[in-house]
Amino acid sequence: MPVKHLLFPSDQLRSRQLILNLYAGAEGLSPHVDLVNRFADGIILCSFGPQGTGTVMDFTHERQASEHLFLPSGSVVVLSGQARYDWKHGISARDMDRRSDK
Repeated sequence: MPVKHLLFPSDQLRSRQLILNLYAGAEGLSPHVDLVNRFADGIILCSFGPQGTGTVMDFTHERQASEHLFLPSGSVVVLSGQARYDWKHGISARDMDRRSDK
């Protein structure tokens, strides 16, 4: 499905949600699923911060292993389908995230 249609469908009555995150270290975000009955599919997350920084977003599921995604400053993520409804997302409180290239 084209991203534009996912984010701005012509037949959608519910609002879209754009989330802008700016974290100043040692902050966290409790694992959650965004308001299912208020916002439609296609949650947009934008991560901002000083150039060269970022944060790790944690994804948890009742029946699957947790996943962790490094979001560099300036990144945009779209959660849709299972990622939107079946996985909780959050950010653990810590002073710093470092990208680990394996």
